[in-house]
Amino acid sequence: MLPNLPMQLVKKLVNFPAVVRQSIIESCEKLKSMDYRPIYEIYDNLTGLDRVRSLHVGVAEAERNFVQKQVERRACQTEVFQLEEARNRINIQLDSVKRSDENFLKLVTELHELSRQHQQARDKLTSIELAEQVTFEQFSSILRHSQAEERIQASRMRQWTVGFSLAAGLIGFSATWIRFRQLDKQNASSLHLTSATSQPTTEYSFQDITSSLHSSNQRLRTTLDDLNQIKSNLNDLIKTLKENLNVMNMNITKSSDVKVVQLPVGNIIAEIPSIDETKYMYYTYGTGILLLSAFIFFLINR
Repeated sequence: MLPNLPMQLVKKLVNFPAVVRQSIIESCEKLKSMDYRPIYEIYDNLTGLDRVRSLHVGVAEAERNFVQKQVERRACQTEVFQLEEARNRINIQLDSVKRSDENFLKLVTELHELSRQHQQARDKLTSIELAEQVTFEQFSSILRHSQAEERIQASRMRQWTVGFSLAAGLIGFSATWIRFRQLDKQNASSLHLTSATSQPTTEYSFQDITSSLHSSNQRLRTTLDDLNQIKSNLNDLIKTLKENLNVMNMNITKSSDVKVVQLPVGNIIAEIPSIDETKYMYYTYGTGILLLSAFIFFLINR
């Protein structure tokens, strides 16, 4: 049984596209064969389309009756015109035939029959015209009622559209407001947790800043001591140089009468800052660092 299991899985995988295609075809056929008339009826009842459709059917029926009466009236009018023409011809023949002629009686009989048929056709035409007028009034009233119902249905659809639009807008606004509310709560909780967890970190960072400032102050003091030592050495060196230059000037003056130009050693020495100025500069630098650290600590605790 176990060796056949992989082969069965392979067969199922191979047949999977065909199964999916067959299921899709069956689903489409089921959807096509379903009766959607109840859904359409509910929609028509809500929107008023059922009344509009029934009125459209009534309008079509009234129009058909009116057209039928028009056809009957035209046929009856044609019959009346033909009878009138036949009667006129017989009247012309009677005028040309003598009363004693044998055809006179025959023509009179035909004229009587045509007159009777003409009167019947006229009566029929009158009744058909009255029926046509009635059908026209019915058709006009049903058409006006249908147009009024269409306007009512259009206004109802606009009202439904506006109502659904407002409902959708309110739902969207409510969902957005709830979402932002949740986000505000999450942000508030995260900020609370961050402030609670960042307190030791802040203290630790302040301790680090304080220790770094102390170490910087120690380095500054060491640097100042080194500079003082260098300054004292430079003063000794300059003093020695002055003495040597004086001795050299005296020797040159004694040996010859050449005018010697004195080197501007004083200006060079004057440009070197004193010990007090160097101390003031480094103390200012350290004070600025301390103030900047205090400002950073104030911002962190805020």
